[in-house]
Amino acid sequence: MNLEKSFLQADAWALCRKEPRGKFIGVPKESKDKEYRVAITPDGTRALRQAGHQVLIQATAGEESGFAGEEYRDAGATNPT
Repeated sequence: MNLEKSFLQADAWALCRKEPRGKFIGVPKESKDKEYRVAITPDGTRALRQAGHQVLIQATAGEESGFAGEEYRDAGATNPT
């Protein structure tokens, strides 16, 4: 699996290189069948961003848990769609 193509877009990588503060936290979409959890909510994303971290989330990671990509984008995540 090519991480750059399947998990993050090229502009997300560029963002990481421009802002070298805090941690970079990646959130993948769950790959197991009938598994609907996501590792972080939009509120958790917001808290991490306020603490100075970058949150990079795989496209559609929160959909099965009822969180739209726009919620993650509004909370400050990169690549929520």
